[in-house]
Amino acid sequence: MIYDFIIFTPFRYGGRKLGAYRIASLLRERGLKVKVIDFWDSLVQIKFLYQKLIVELKKKHTHKNTIFGFSTTFLFNPEKPFSQKTDVEKRLAHTNHYANESEKILNFLSTLRKVFPDNKFVIGGQNGMQGMPPRYYYEKSNSDYLFTGYSESSAVRELINIFNGIPEAKQIHSMASDWDFSNTTSAFDKSDFIFENETLPLEVSRGCRFKCKFCSFPLLGRKISDKYIRKDYHLYDELIYNYEHFGVTNYNILCDTFNETNEKLFSVKNVFDKFKAFTNKQIQFVCYLRLELIYRYPEQIALLKSMGLVGGQFGIESLNYESAKAVGKGIKTEDVYKTLSKLRDSWGSDVNIGSGFIIGLPYETKETANKWLNDLYDGKTLLSSWKVDALRINPVKQLTNNNYPSEFDLNAGKYGYKFDSNNNWYNDYWGLEECSDLAFYWNKKFTELPFKKTSIWTYLSDKNNFKPYEKDRKLIKAYFSKILSYNTY
Repeated sequence: MIYDFIIFTPFRYGGRKLGAYRIASLLRERGLKVKVIDFWDSLVQIKFLYQKLIVELKKKHTHKNTIFGFSTTFLFNPEKPFSQKTDVEKRLAHTNHYANESEKILNFLSTLRKVFPDNKFVIGGQNGMQGMPPRYYYEKSNSDYLFTGYSESSAVRELINIFNGIPEAKQIHSMASDWDFSNTTSAFDKSDFIFENETLPLEVSRGCRFKCKFCSFPLLGRKISDKYIRKDYHLYDELIYNYEHFGVTNYNILCDTFNETNEKLFSVKNVFDKFKAFTNKQIQFVCYLRLELIYRYPEQIALLKSMGLVGGQFGIESLNYESAKAVGKGIKTEDVYKTLSKLRDSWGSDVNIGSGFIIGLPYETKETANKWLNDLYDGKTLLSSWKVDALRINPVKQLTNNNYPSEFDLNAGKYGYKFDSNNNWYNDYWGLEECSDLAFYWNKKFTELPFKKTSIWTYLSDKNNFKPYEKDRKLIKAYFSKILSYNTY
């Protein structure tokens, strides 16, 4: 088959990334021939394999106007500023790993460009800020276009314009509000070579009704509205399609806050129950949850378990109440412990519970942080996994129209933050460098704990012994063997 678009995307963090597949499905709906090539990050590590793939693309599957797209949201920028005072081991690991991967990705792009000198190359991904992956790879690869943001509406339209030879701007940013999300249809196609036992990404809703001050996701503080939740029949159709074509019943649900309302949970449960009645199979899933809502609506505990929940990722952020309250987390520390205890009593070991934490929020000091980090270390939260990061704030002067800035980004001074000559924040208590060091220290201590720590987002894959994120070359070669031999490819 000759393709109009060929889109490369990396396989990261235990699963396929949805963006490239969503774009591909919308282009196909408009009559264009599209191929998504996954495991891009693994492909660039095996030179003979990608050389063979490029030859096959040139011989059989492209024309003079085929457009190549590259999803970079989950890649890394080795030139992104990194504190020079941060732990040497961490800095060297960051530099060496990301620089090596970046070099191989750029070599791949260079090789592809030599074979297809007149075809258009499009770099895409979330957030076009200086220092972020999309802009880095756009500039380093000398690609033709940079698309950032959600791309279902304006970017898809403009991709088609580029394909049809209608001049477009070189850099295009798509806003999340442009898209009628409620009518989103299935993302995957039978040509996508989904593996047995894979866990697929699934969007049920988009945006978040909350607006935490450190968060820079799109559609923050959006209203509770059917506009941002998929219609039941579209969700059901996708579940059935994925089951009938790939045997999939396991999902990583990507909603920013899956449990935002009881009404939403009951609606999704009805869809899952309908799926089970038709297939006799139970949907299992992991998702993002907000602990305050479970504290306020404890009936969600049993409801989530009955729906098929096997992993929940919280954003508790800090166990220093004054800090948590300052950023929009309205639950007292003692209530955090009580609620997590209720979850563990009800869910037992059937559900993995994880959370992210941030060091450096307002009112946080090294003393208060070490206190609650010790509580984490001692197991008082009963979490299955956790990760600690230093607070990141972008100075206003670094923001562009391609960003979704956080409240801290826009008004850092209001919350006591200032910036040094390297654009690293500091306040009256400490700064980014010291917080980064402390985060590194505690993350390392956590890895040394004797119990097995399971990432929420790889849990279902681990359970089914599907581990391509460990760079299983046998599996990667099997995938590209299918790509190269697929009779309609």
